[in-house]
Amino acid sequence: MDFLIKNNIIKKTKVIVDVGHKFTKMIGVKYENKHAVINCCDKVDSANILFDGEINAYELAKTVAMFIRTNRLRSCEISLSLPCNMTISKIVEVKNIKEMDIDKHMKAEHYNFNRVNPLTHIIDWAYLGKREENGDTVHYCMLCATAKSIVMPILAEFDKRKLKIGAISTSFNDQIHFADLFSDDYENLNKLFVDFGQYSSRIIVFIQGVPVYCREIGMGFDNFVSNLFKETNIGIPDILAKLQDNAHDIINTDKFEEAFKIQKTDLLREIERIIEMFEDDTVSVTKIIWTGTLIQDIAESLSNDGYVTVDNYNLSDVDSASGTDYIVTSQTMQLDSSYNNAVGVAVSTYR
Repeated sequence: MDFLIKNNIIKKTKVIVDVGHKFTKMIGVKYENKHAVINCCDKVDSANILFDGEINAYELAKTVAMFIRTNRLRSCEISLSLPCNMTISKIVEVKNIKEMDIDKHMKAEHYNFNRVNPLTHIIDWAYLGKREENGDTVHYCMLCATAKSIVMPILAEFDKRKLKIGAISTSFNDQIHFADLFSDDYENLNKLFVDFGQYSSRIIVFIQGVPVYCREIGMGFDNFVSNLFKETNIGIPDILAKLQDNAHDIINTDKFEEAFKIQKTDLLREIERIIEMFEDDTVSVTKIIWTGTLIQDIAESLSNDGYVTVDNYNLSDVDSASGTDYIVTSQTMQLDSSYNNAVGVAVSTYR
């Protein structure tokens, strides 16, 4: 979240760092009024930064310092996004309370949960929106907690290099802010955001344009690849080509198709179960925004004969994107969908 969100004040230049299990993504952003320009990016293997569920603060600070030096970025503040397993995030419903009283309510009612308390964790919340439900005004807030034992060593290591971390975020928070780039899609206010990561996937449900539910499931692209390799003994390069490029002529065996069907069915079942939680006679999900590697066969299954649209969004595919009252422009062609969470952190400055 960010220290979290409320202190994410606009600076002239920011460096966004998104630590993932497979790669750590970094972007440089220059802010000019309501225009954010992404002028550089880089992606490095996280092997030296993230090991056995723990962050090597020294390696992370060294990597970020090198990125800043290489791109000649000066007087920049850093926003850092941590992996989901290092944070606890949930969307909280608050009913029939004035917006001005929500902060007091959140701190009194929700700052102790899942072995979390203010003594051991940095806790913060962000307002997401409201909607009317059965005669009640329901406010939705993102609550997030990060252990001080994780954050403090990182801050200390960055401080040694005279680098200032001004905001700390999480994947769910990043996705919600990234979704603001679709705020004018009024025909699809009920939608899912699916972040198909390497080892897990994060899903957020938007109803009437408001994020109301988030969940992480333990299935990602690497799970698909490793399980298919175990079941078929087909070479990993061929599996990657089949999944990423939909190259039908590379692998055409019944054994592969059966193993892939099992993996696909497990993922689809989890996604469809979440959709069913919110669909009724008045609400139906009409779009799925997919980030990460999109396997075409999964997209076709989710589209449900055209009932649901599945979009895989890359900022590099367009010249610019518009949020609520700002514009984001990319000046680098390498900004594929793996950078979407970093872009979400970047635009959170405006919200």
